[in-house]
Amino acid sequence: MKAKIMMVIAVLLAVGIGAIIVYLPLKQEKDRLADQIKRSQEVEQSLTKKVEEMNAQQAKQLEEQKKVGLAEKKGGLVYFSQKTTPLPNNQVQIDISLSGEKNTSVDAADLVLSYSPTLTVKEIKKGTVFPSYPRSSDKQGTVTITGLAMPLSNTVTYGKIDEIYATLIIEKRGKGTIEINTKDTQAYFNGTPILDFTSSFKPIAL
Repeated sequence: MKAKIMMVIAVLLAVGIGAIIVYLPLKQEKDRLADQIKRSQEVEQSLTKKVEEMNAQQAKQLEEQKKVGLAEKKGGLVYFSQKTTPLPNNQVQIDISLSGEKNTSVDAADLVLSYSPTLTVKEIKKGTVFPSYPRSSDKQGTVTITGLAMPLSNTVTYGKIDEIYATLIIEKRGKGTIEINTKDTQAYFNGTPILDFTSSFKPIAL
């Protein structure tokens, strides 16, 4: 009887020791993974904070650069002008320029054009007025072209006057017109609207 009891105790001890042998590595691996996840979260939070700080610093630098540039830049009214050139196959090319007084500065512009259903916009070419054109679209009879100034090195590159803002290639399937949508079109300098609609081009009959 005593021998049987000793055998049972031995078996229980063996099972217990085996369980401990299996459990300890699992617990160590679990603790290691938890520690690794914690460190990864800390690194991610640190990187997120650094990115936010860099974005805030860049925004601050841009504002400072614009303030410095404003002292050297001249405000004034600008307007959109156009030149229409006939092309083969019932097509026309419309070069749209941003015009104004010499040295006038522009930091953003939205040009929105409406056109007749008898016309088709085959191509929109970005111009050289702005260093960046983040939006150029043709949707449901409306062309939208947005130009923006951009920080470059330690200065801000503003829009240039008397250069082509955009070029449109239009195909005609009949008579039609293309005109400025005065509600959504505007040009800005330092946040102030500066577009002269009176001097801008009137509806173009094609």
